[in-house]
Amino acid sequence: MRRGDAILHRYDVMHGVQLNEGTRYSLILWMAQDEESLQKKAVPWVTRDALEKRSVHAAFLHGFNADYGMYGVEKSVTETRLYWEWAAKRGHALSQYNLAMFFMRGYKYFKDEEDHGEEDENESWRLRIVSLLTESAERGLDLAQHALATEYKYGYHGVKKDDDIAKYWYSAAAKQGYGRSIQALLDVSRWS
Repeated sequence: MRRGDAILHRYDVMHGVQLNEGTRYSLILWMAQDEESLQKKAVPWVTRDALEKRSVHAAFLHGFNADYGMYGVEKSVTETRLYWEWAAKRGHALSQYNLAMFFMRGYKYFKDEEDHGEEDENESWRLRIVSLLTESAERGLDLAQHALATEYKYGYHGVKKDDDIAKYWYSAAAKQGYGRSIQALLDVSRWS
């Protein structure tokens, strides 16, 4: 992009625009499909694309809306997990990260699609958290890189403490400008 260029994109296109110089300004315009959607504060195209399993990003957004009960979607732990799981299995890094955070909040991993309630007896959900964070971190999501570094730094969820691996992932996130990772690397008291 050059100075003065503008980008218009759909909701399901991730908009990571890298600037080599200058300043980025964003003007965000939310458009409603119709008057009813505007009044209900709903996003029917996201729900439609998620339900029809057309878009992993729509599934992520629908899961997010179900997690918080927003944009015309009722709050539902089950729906949140199902949509994030679907998108995560297809490599959507934000869904992988959010699903890991979802499990960290205390929701157990369900064994399979037919099992909607029994907790995995051997607590494999802990391994699932680390697996999701690793997949997301490897796809370059700075939030996941920082979270995975923290797992290794402090030995959370059964991960063996390893400062070298922690520094690797903090560095990966720091290279993207993630402030908390930069602070973690600069805080020498953490590494003594």
